[in-house]
Amino acid sequence: MPKRTIEYLEKNVRQSIVDDVKAITKPHNDTQVGGFFSVPRQVFCYIDYLGWVAFGYVDKNGNPQNSKCAEEFIKKYFPRQYKDYAELIYSMWR
Repeated sequence: MPKRTIEYLEKNVRQSIVDDVKAITKPHNDTQVGGFFSVPRQVFCYIDYLGWVAFGYVDKNGNPQNSKCAEEFIKKYFPRQYKDYAELIYSMWR
């Protein structure tokens, strides 16, 4: 992977994950409600994007295979207990 791509991911995508996902995963107090689906929605957008960057699968006609890329990303980069359920998890949330 080109150095500039890695630098972009480390600088921009990592910070976006911290800003957009980490902050809302903090425990809610009694006055905060909602936002329960915002974390998976954000996480799976990142999985789609990073799966494509990592694998970039296309079919014989050159069409992107986004689901396959995302599922492979889950299998490779998520904790191992997710590996056997990558397709199910991805189809449930996307």
